[in-house]
Amino acid sequence: MSDKEELQKIRGMCLKIVKMLDGLEQPRDHAEEIKRNERKRESQWAVEFWNAVAEESGLPKINSLTEGRVKAIMARMKEYSEDDVRRVLSSPRRSEFLSGGGKWSPTFDWFLKPSNFAKVIEGNYSNRDPVVDDDGTGEALEKMKARHGG
Repeated sequence: MSDKEELQKIRGMCLKIVKMLDGLEQPRDHAEEIKRNERKRESQWAVEFWNAVAEESGLPKINSLTEGRVKAIMARMKEYSEDDVRRVLSSPRRSEFLSGGGKWSPTFDWFLKPSNFAKVIEGNYSNRDPVVDDDGTGEALEKMKARHGG
């Protein structure tokens, strides 16, 4: 076999190897995977908190903490604070509109959208009377229901 033929044979073998490797999953960057998992752990409290509020308010719970949700939680916590995020996510407890009092019900993702988050923080959806009193008795909710025939 000539040198030229040998070289062509080697090139052919190399092309086959490259095609085989292209079909395999590329190795992940472990540092990035560790960061994603850490951000997910740091955001898990928001899911648990929301699901408790949603259960009380009759709103839809969430089952999965997607990468998009993690990014939204982290972005709001970077812009505001964890206390602000808690205040926004608990706002259905204090707002008839945000507790699904109409035909529409807000979702976890709706609350985390930047424009909606800002409006809730600014009090745009607040009731004149709080749904739950500061002492947690819910007397204000009962008064509101009585006023609206509920």
